[in-house]
Amino acid sequence: MSMLKIEIIANTNCNEYYEIENLIREFAVNVFVIQNCNFTSKTEKQTAINNYDRYLSKEQLKSLEEDISKRIELAKKLICNNVKEKITRFYIVKDEQQVIGFQTAQVRMNQDRVEGWRNYAYIKPKYAGRIEDIQDTYGKVKKGNISNVVYENITKWFKENNVVVERTATGKNMYKNILAYIVLKGFVPERVDGEKIYLIKDYSTIKSKEELKNIYKNYVKKGIL
Repeated sequence: MSMLKIEIIANTNCNEYYEIENLIREFAVNVFVIQNCNFTSKTEKQTAINNYDRYLSKEQLKSLEEDISKRIELAKKLICNNVKEKITRFYIVKDEQQVIGFQTAQVRMNQDRVEGWRNYAYIKPKYAGRIEDIQDTYGKVKKGNISNVVYENITKWFKENNVVVERTATGKNMYKNILAYIVLKGFVPERVDGEKIYLIKDYSTIKSKEELKNIYKNYVKKGIL
């Protein structure tokens, strides 16, 4: 297999963008099924995701399609309409000519400080957790977990833009993602609504690993902040 490569999509008139649309659909299905179905095993979860049209009601399928359409329209808008106060980047990972994952990020001005937003990310299941040699957008070749290398590529962009606070969000029941954001990446919960948990990392108040583990355990135990 050839070396993987990270690129940035600058417009919607390219084959890579249409592949992103397919990945956005996969991502939305994954999140929707996990949020709306109960599972007893990892195998059952994956079976439901692969056959979601048999597991979801007509109303749920309608809601899912609406969610997918909104995500795709937002992706188009963000790629094509960058403004000075909010710059968006869609980072993709390519295996030869195939787009196998993406992460989105924004640099925003919020009053007198610069914030970095990690909007969402997805990687095809067969690539998840794999360690590979990857060329980043700076031309550097790194060996590591694919998602982590893209994450660090974005972190470098944040630092170049003097980001002092990072924000992200994920489904409130996406415990694997929440664990990674809190314990491994240093985010802490800020608020929870009906569907999502919103997390923040202020560079001036970084918490210890033990504190982060306790924050995560408390969230899982109580389902609250």
